[in-house]
Amino acid sequence: MHRPIFLFIAAAAAAGAQSNVASPELSNLAAGVLQQTRMARQAIASRDRDSAVGHVRQAIATVSEIQQKAGELPRPLMIPISSQTETSTTVTPVHRNGDLKHNSAVRGVDGETTATRLNITVAADRLPAAEAALASGDWSAADAALGAVEGSVSVTQTTGDMPLHMARQNLELAKARMMEGKYHEAVLPLRSAAQALGNYETRFTGHQAANIETMRQEMVNMASHISHEHDTAVARIDAWMETTRQWPDAQ
Repeated sequence: MHRPIFLFIAAAAAAGAQSNVASPELSNLAAGVLQQTRMARQAIASRDRDSAVGHVRQAIATVSEIQQKAGELPRPLMIPISSQTETSTTVTPVHRNGDLKHNSAVRGVDGETTATRLNITVAADRLPAAEAALASGDWSAADAALGAVEGSVSVTQTTGDMPLHMARQNLELAKARMMEGKYHEAVLPLRSAAQALGNYETRFTGHQAANIETMRQEMVNMASHISHEHDTAVARIDAWMETTRQWPDAQ
């Protein structure tokens, strides 16, 4: 009987994605909005009007950039600024001593993600109010408006399967098999990676879904013609893994 082996992996990342799937670029911009907001409040506490106005205007400009780049993401626009994920990986089959068998593949990756998000919709409303209050010399109103931006930060926890992690781990397993010269033993993890990408693809539409589907098909083709892929297989897998690191780990 095949026994599953469970591996527990903790990982921290600068960006996460749940209901609002955002790119790392948007996450970095959102973190900048929060930083400028906090610096503006510090300037208000010191009664440094020019500095406060400068930070508020920078935050407003960044919010505008986020809104333009966010496209059709759902509103209110909640952009992740940080996330931490703990994953549980199931690999089968294995030998009794815990070693992987020759036809092993990653069968599932479940995860719990804690994400911190900034409500850009709130920021877009309250930052101009803060700027107007500073213009009229109302320090309290300006600080209250900026406090509302900071207060719009939320922390959520979600659990579920993580197909992109599953795809990456199967690609790593396939690469290891190929580097050992065991090309036919790379077929199953390649197919499992393609299947995981298919599940991941369902969470997207448009250009991103098309890119995922293209990569999925390439993996299927490699698995079907593994005996002819020896020379370029490892480099192609490395390229796939690098590309997937730029994609959000949507749950």
